Amino acid sequence: MITFILKFLGLAVYYLSFLFPRKRSIWAFGSGTGYDGHSKYLLQYIIDHQPEIRGLWITQRKDEVEPLRKKGIEAYYSYGLKGIFYSLRAGTYIVTGSLADINFYTSGGAKQVQLWHGFGPKKCLWANIHSSMNKNGRFTGFVKRPAFYVEPDIVLGASEMIDRIYATTFRTDIDRCVDILSPRCVHLRQSKKEILEYIKKWEGQEVLDFIATMKKYKKVLLYMPTYREKNPHFLEQQKWDIDALNDTLKHKDALLIVKLHPHMKHDLDFNGLSNIVEMDKNLDLYPILPFTDTLITDYSSVYVDYILMDDKQIILYIPDKEDYKNNSRDLWEDFDETYHGITAMNFHELLKAISSDERQDYTAERALIWADSIHRGTDELVKAINNLR
Repeated sequence: MITFILKFLGLAVYYLSFLFPRKRSIWAFGSGTGYDGHSKYLLQYIIDHQPEIRGLWITQRKDEVEPLRKKGIEAYYSYGLKGIFYSLRAGTYIVTGSLADINFYTSGGAKQVQLWHGFGPKKCLWANIHSSMNKNGRFTGFVKRPAFYVEPDIVLGASEMIDRIYATTFRTDIDRCVDILSPRCVHLRQSKKEILEYIKKWEGQEVLDFIATMKKYKKVLLYMPTYREKNPHFLEQQKWDIDALNDTLKHKDALLIVKLHPHMKHDLDFNGLSNIVEMDKNLDLYPILPFTDTLITDYSSVYVDYILMDDKQIILYIPDKEDYKNNSRDLWEDFDETYHGITAMNFHELLKAISSDERQDYTAERALIWADSIHRGTDELVKAINNLR
């Protein structure tokens, strides 16, 4: 009951925030998973190319503020005095989840740009029959999760197929989708020289050292599974033989990078292995993607981004496909049509796939998912946001 009352008080603050004068040239950026995703890359673009726009990172993580300021980024804690003031002052909220990435209760009257955290085959939000929004009544749902009931002014899309999915996901008109190459994917279309220059400026020595380690191997594979809300222990349930996996990789002179979702749990020990390394969950993977050769994934949106690059190998490790669909999230009908690769349904098939040098041509999938957006850069996204009234 107390929580419900506090939510009501918060809604009162939200409606009062409509009275606060906003400045169009102040853009507030945020992400529910920390300083990452499309919001991060769009903010960096603004800092580098759009001095007339004041880009601010507003975060609900206090420990994130000082490190970002040391990088030259204007950052504030969401619930600090300055964070609240600039959240009320910003004319535009740029998010990858919802207005709550910044502060929903201060968002009244601001334009909302929904970048989302990646195109994928999973049904999310209003499209997901398992979501709380589809299980609660409209009034109860609005009180509990009001940020998802505010329609975005712009949704970052990519193609007719993606726009159709997002119109359902966000319960919005398909005309609000703008088909532009996602900010975090720009580097996937650049030369390695350009990527390294970006890393030196924005990411730092830790990422450069990691890439140097990768270059010691003939082949680099990345395992990046999606998060299973109903089964966070998915990985340990697969009963991997770590020694057999390491031996298979050693035979190929290959390195396997394991990059797990921050909430995924497992008891596998990768320490001391010659050919397997678990990447820091908080380290941004995207700058190093072009330096990998193979992606091992399942229903993750990283597949959609990975096919932007040529001459890559993809292994789909999906031992729990039906269980995932029935108990976690349903999949869009386009999954089997657009997600292609060497399929592994168990650990033995995974070892066999890792030993294979087969490559796929993803030209058709790229055209279906990305269409003409692949030729439209971040500058066009900035123009679309500036055109909001």
